Amino acid sequence: MKGSAIIRYFNVTGMSCAACSARVEKAVKGCAGVSECSVNLLTNSMAIEGDATDEAVISAVVAAGYGASVKSAGGRAKGSPGEKGTSPGGDTEGAEK
Repeated sequence: MKGSAIIRYFNVTGMSCAACSARVEKAVKGCAGVSECSVNLLTNSMAIEGDATDEAVISAVVAAGYGASVKSAGGRAKGSPGEKGTSPGGDTEGAEK
């Protein structure tokens, strides 16, 4: 990754080998607005550089046969179960009732 463009991070699911990560990378690099893409199989993550929308990037990953979500600043997918302060049912954890 180079330059001063914005870099965004995504979680990628369903990859099990180097061919999978290469397929995801190729699909995302073909997405309009993506100038660079780096997929990490071991961490099931991806970094992209460019001005493509998150939805376009996720759609490219899904079209390649995998799953994707935007990573939040803390490293978890936005809205994923276990995110601090929420439970899968949407209740606030630890809130007094």
